[in-house]
Amino acid sequence: MENLHQFVSDIVRLWSLHQYRESLYKQAMTLENLGPLRRACSQGYMISILFKKEILWIYDQVKSTLDDGDIQTCKMRQGLHTIIFSSEDEVSITDMILEQENKTIRLYKSLLSNINLTHEASEILSEHLDKLNDINFSLVNQLAAKRPAQPMLMQNAVA
Repeated sequence: MENLHQFVSDIVRLWSLHQYRESLYKQAMTLENLGPLRRACSQGYMISILFKKEILWIYDQVKSTLDDGDIQTCKMRQGLHTIIFSSEDEVSITDMILEQENKTIRLYKSLLSNINLTHEASEILSEHLDKLNDINFSLVNQLAAKRPAQPMLMQNAVA
């Protein structure tokens, strides 16, 4: 029973991460001069909305009607997510988005290792993880293209 309670908590946490991702992408799209990052932000925004709905479906299957409330009330308790970008630099915004994407991917991997998943839930989470990895790969490539080339450090160099 304890594992189920932890699983439900992780699902709520995952939903909250997607809520934060949605806010992050929405706020990033309001900035000017994003270039190719704007496309990734709009894709991430739409995906976070879709994933929240699918996670809500999983939550409704596993929650205890007596102990666990509506997942959307968690949002009300946490308050609205306000993201303030310290700069409009595309590299720093991409770094911030990548940090959030990596946190989300780690939670998906943790959830997928849970043996209590139904086949449908496992399929949904696997598809989400694949799509998140695609977005992450795209963002890393965009970031690499924006950063100046750094000289390679030789390891085990002999003086």
